[in-house]
Amino acid sequence: MTGQIKETSMLYKRLNFSVSTLRKLNKSLKHSLRIPSKEIKKLQWDEALSHKNVFIVNGKQVAMNPQDGMSYIKETLKPFYAISRSKEKRQEDIETKGKYKYKIKKIIKEEAGNPVADYLEDLIERNDHIDPLQVAEDFNGFDLSRKAQKLKSVQNYIDLHNGIIQIEKPLDGRKTVIQEAFFKFPMHNQVDLSADFYISGIQDFYSKYFPDYKVLLTVYHGDELEAKGNKKVGDHPHIFIDCKNQRTGEYDLTEHQALLANKVIESIDFFKEYNPVNTKSQTYEESQIIGEALQELFYQHINDKFKNENIPIVASRVETTQESLELRKKLRLESKKAKEDRAFNLYTLREEQLAETTKKLENTQQEVKQAVVQKSKLEQMIDRKNSQILEQTEKLEQIEKTSKNRIDLLSNEYDEQKRKLDNIIAQEKIAKETVRVLEKKKTELEKTITAELEKHNKAIKALNAQIVNESPLVS
Repeated sequence: MTGQIKETSMLYKRLNFSVSTLRKLNKSLKHSLRIPSKEIKKLQWDEALSHKNVFIVNGKQVAMNPQDGMSYIKETLKPFYAISRSKEKRQEDIETKGKYKYKIKKIIKEEAGNPVADYLEDLIERNDHIDPLQVAEDFNGFDLSRKAQKLKSVQNYIDLHNGIIQIEKPLDGRKTVIQEAFFKFPMHNQVDLSADFYISGIQDFYSKYFPDYKVLLTVYHGDELEAKGNKKVGDHPHIFIDCKNQRTGEYDLTEHQALLANKVIESIDFFKEYNPVNTKSQTYEESQIIGEALQELFYQHINDKFKNENIPIVASRVETTQESLELRKKLRLESKKAKEDRAFNLYTLREEQLAETTKKLENTQQEVKQAVVQKSKLEQMIDRKNSQILEQTEKLEQIEKTSKNRIDLLSNEYDEQKRKLDNIIAQEKIAKETVRVLEKKKTELEKTITAELEKHNKAIKALNAQIVNESPLVS
């Protein structure tokens, strides 16, 4: 790394969504997928910069319009809306599972004597959650015909089996099912990085620390501008994680994040005054501590990425206000008290929420004033654009009229030339037929002349012979 190193602060944040907060998740997905909504402010992004956005679904970059986005949201949320399925649907799954079980028994019969047969026998006898990733890994070690086709049948059986178990063990409506995360550099730092850096930065973080959880969606937003001008700021990625552990089938991402946070608390001096957090369920302040610990890891992750890619930037934690220092101090002290003695109880939480709401209201009122001014400017700009469009339309109409006249003339000329060409082609066809007939007559005439000539020669020869015979001998 050469040259002067730029220092910047950075924000990393998580948002947890449960079955009971699907409306909030729906709203967040709409924002991320740039789907217009009455609830979303129109000035949150610039449509003219929409080509800079990147959408990655299930690991593949895709084009995204509002219709595609709504379809994706519907398919993503459908399993959670239908979390309490009917007995009929459960019975249907059991019957389908039975069909795949029959297919697996046929595989067992075909592969008799092969270790895979015993493996599958044990698998269809299990009543607990089956790890589909482990089964796929195990299958790689078996030697059998049509392996991919047979593995597909086994995977379908596992999906139905695990789904039936999940229905029999209802999901807690408060359990986090999807987690959203994003990171962003403050606007005033003017950090300009590629979309690939942002996307790989957040994806690699989750891949490194939480590999057993599927990335549902990654979005890069490059369409946000500074409110007062055209500076390219506000670029950032969002990532949506399926909190269902692919190996255990449990929605336990937040528990694993709590375990990871405790490791950070034990190993980093900054957190030495913190107590370990509860890994099964967290209080409000414990959730904040987990967020701080994960942010610490994310700072390290991004700085390693800067270093590895020779980017002269370093992200440093900056305590911007005395208020943030006091809040952290309270969190450390409160985490050591009994729950009933903590200041961060429901009452004080509501007070904080009220103060926050009041502040948001004031900010909103200021935004409304700015929006009114912006609206006036936009209306003036629209009027100018409309005038320009009208002028251009009139020019285009004149060009269109002139072009139509020219096209008509060319069309008439084309028709005349085509008629002449058709006539020439017809005459050529007649001439070719005449030549063919004359050639045929010529050939026949040549044959007649040859025959007559041969007859003539024979007659002359015969006559000469007669003359010789009839002439008197000369003595």
